[in-house]
Amino acid sequence: MRLMSRLLCLSLSLVVCPSIALAQSFTGTIIGTLKDTSGAVIPGASITIINEQTDRRESATTDVEGRYTSVPLPPGEYRVEAGIDGFRRAVRRGPRCRSPRRS
Repeated sequence: MRLMSRLLCLSLSLVVCPSIALAQSFTGTIIGTLKDTSGAVIPGASITIINEQTDRRESATTDVEGRYTSVPLPPGEYRVEAGIDGFRRAVRRGPRCRSPRRS
């Protein structure tokens, strides 16, 4: 009887957990490519993404092609700062992360 209870609990957890993993998420990401004034990509730069309302900060680093992607972010207005030795720190205001819209 005890073994049957454990098997039933395990079966239920396997059925319930995937449905939690497939639940809708209300986050987004900010992606970009960092380039200098000549248009050359800048690999290895540090990127800081700052929520303007909460001052929450997330970090990323550009890849070999100068690209970066944020972690999942809640909706809001963000500021993106980029820096690397030898360059002036760049700041871009206004990227917005919005909730998905239904059509």
